[in-house]
Formats: sequence, C-alpha cells, structure tokens
Amino acid sequence: MENENQPSDSDKKDSQSEITLPRRVLYAQAGLLAVSSVTFFFLGMMVGNLTGSGNSGARANAAAADTRFADCRVRGQVIAGNRANPDSVILLLPKEKQPKAPLAPGLVMPSSFVALDNPTIDAIHQQGGAVVRTDDEGRFELLVDTNRRFRLWVLCNSIPSSGKQPIDAAGKQLEAWFAPTNKLIRENEFQIFEFETTGEAHDVGQIKF
Repeated sequence: MENENQPSDSDKKDSQSEITLPRRVLYAQAGLLAVSSVTFFFLGMMVGNLTGSGNSGARANAAAADTRFADCRVRGQVIAGNRANPDSVILLLPKEKQPKAPLAPGLVMPSSFVALDNPTIDAIHQQGGAVVRTDDEGRFELLVDTNRRFRLWVLCNSIPSSGKQPIDAAGKQLEAWFAPTNKLIRENEFQIFEFETTGEAHDVGQIKF
C-alpha cells in the first residue's frame, strides 16, 4: 500500500525547477534598483535644466535680433495735377550709409527705369535702402529695417521740372549716391522727405506735385 504523504513525481519536478535566493541578495537587488532610479531622476532634471537654459538664451537672442531688424513698410501715393501718377520713382536711401562709389542714375530714372537685373537697385538694397515705381494708382510700398533714418526721394516726370536743386545734406547725399547727379534731377521734378522708421509701418500720405 502506497503512502499518501509521499510526494508525487510531478511535485518532485516542480520543486527541482524552483530557484531559491538568499534574502540578502534580494535586498541588495532592491537597493540597487532604488539607487539607479534616483540617479536617473536627477540626471534627467539636470539635462532638462540645461536644455531649458539654452532655449531661453536662444529665444532672448532671437527677440533682440527681431527688435533691431524688424521690417517697416513705408507707403504713400503720388499725385500729379490732381491725378494719381503712375511710374514715378521712389528712392528710399539710408542717411547713415552710402555706396563705395556713386551709382549710375539712368537705371532708376522714371523715363528709363529698369526693374530687373538692375545693378543700381541691387547696390541700394545692399546698403539697406529700397527702390520702387508707383503703380497705376500712384501708390507705392517699400520694405526696410525699422529703427533707421531715411531720406525719401520722389521723382516725377509727368510735369515739367522746375529746375530746383537739392541743397545742404540732401544735395550731398545725392552726390554720394549717384553720378552725374544732375542727370537724375534735370528731367524730373522731385520732393524729399526725412523720417525714422520706428514701427511696423510709416505712411507718407499723399505726395502732391
């Protein structure tokens, strides 16, 4: 007769497959896991702080750059003889800059304006200025940096030239930018405006000849 308390073959196999570890080993593993978790937590905080500081500095630099080099739209309308004057030339020249050598004025005169592949216009843009012709309604819009001082020249050939000459600082600026200067104003009536671009837009209003 078999003994009922004697372990069966299946019980013997289960007991053989079990692995027992000392209690101190289990405690050591638990402690190691805890230390690793705390270490990675603090490393994550340090990396986050460094990244945040870098992003904050980049944002601050970008904001400072945007403040200095933000764009300002300068716009207005040219009226000649109580009518909108198309194809007048608008020269927006920075007061504190000038080209290394005077430019050819013929390429920006109303009667001989060249819109594309124009080295005179390219040179003006490189100095922070702008050039444009008025549209069919006599309107114009130029995009330049804000916080800069400009002199706006409006050239109109729809009415006879009065023969006047720019004087003082305006005349010196024209001589520094163009040669021969008299060619630019001999056939064109002109007006001059001085201002500083201090916001997103500067409206000159109606310019009447």
